[in-house]
Amino acid sequence: MNQKTIHLIEPTLQDETGHCCGYVTALLEASKNTDLKLELWIGNKAEPLFNNYSKKHCFFQRRLRKLQTIFLYYRLLKNQETIFIPTAGQFDLGVLSWLSTFIATKNSHIFLHFHQYKITDKKILALKKIAANHPEFNILAPTAKLLSIFTDHGFKNCFLAPCPSHIRSNTKTKFSGVFKYILYAGAARNDKGFSTLVKLINYLDEIKSNIPVVVQISPNHVGRYDEKTELAVQELKKSSYPYLTIYQTSLSKNAYLDLFEDAICLQLYDHNIYQDKFSGVTLDALYAACPIITTEGTTWISDTVNRFEAGTVVNDLTPANLHLEIEKISANYAKIQQNALHAGEILRVEHDPLNTLKIIDQRISLCQP
Repeated sequence: MNQKTIHLIEPTLQDETGHCCGYVTALLEASKNTDLKLELWIGNKAEPLFNNYSKKHCFFQRRLRKLQTIFLYYRLLKNQETIFIPTAGQFDLGVLSWLSTFIATKNSHIFLHFHQYKITDKKILALKKIAANHPEFNILAPTAKLLSIFTDHGFKNCFLAPCPSHIRSNTKTKFSGVFKYILYAGAARNDKGFSTLVKLINYLDEIKSNIPVVVQISPNHVGRYDEKTELAVQELKKSSYPYLTIYQTSLSKNAYLDLFEDAICLQLYDHNIYQDKFSGVTLDALYAACPIITTEGTTWISDTVNRFEAGTVVNDLTPANLHLEIEKISANYAKIQQNALHAGEILRVEHDPLNTLKIIDQRISLCQP
């Protein structure tokens, strides 16, 4: 087999927090059945991840990672290597564009997978310029709406690539049809509705509810909370609600995925911020047949929940209304869980990591002399 080396670059990947670890894990597993060889460039604290994987460089230090990224891109472009950035941003696009002005890159292949893009006038001008100067760049995005930002401003090689998500090693979904608890999963952040969750828990305590609540309060990938979330976390730790379970640190992947079994997952995300964003937590929930309550708005999360009737989409985020919606799902839990199970089966196919690898493989093969 003539293997093609792909340099996969994820500077902020330090542990299992966030969905990029699941993304990379899924790609590694899928690549075993292809002629693509992934060489990983990840955080310097990520040594425990991807055990026994020989092509792993625990390279990036948090304070120096942007500078390290520039030098790594320079080195890889100089050697005409293939670069794949699974969670790309404007910084990556700008640096690669700048470096490509004085390094011949006709034999290099550059793939940038954007999961979000906040539009500003300045960024749009930059996009148009980069698209005109570097039509060879390959842009991937998980939703048609997000991809259209790049196609509308001149990029020619644009591909719809739903983000893959890692599935537990035991892929048999476990569920009973009986609701057990409310779940907040993933990193605690204000844009993910953490403060709203804490208000809900306080309300449940006030009305003497007996609904169990399970909450992860993991900080972000640099070990910090935003200001509002910091206050909410401190308030939550003082809660007297007797049916509350808190996980303060990141769990192993399988332990994390087990949290979704027979739960209702709250994704009360800011719909303005999440208009163009993909959510790995949504996939994790639906792969586990876990119904979701999320916020109304034109987001991928709400569209997915509505598409499969796998939960509910709410506009009123007051604790009393959220409690009412939880009770409604609980009363009809077995049916809604079956809808979530069906959603997971369909989304596994749509988000198969092989789909992303095939795009990369085909583009490399097409551009070879």
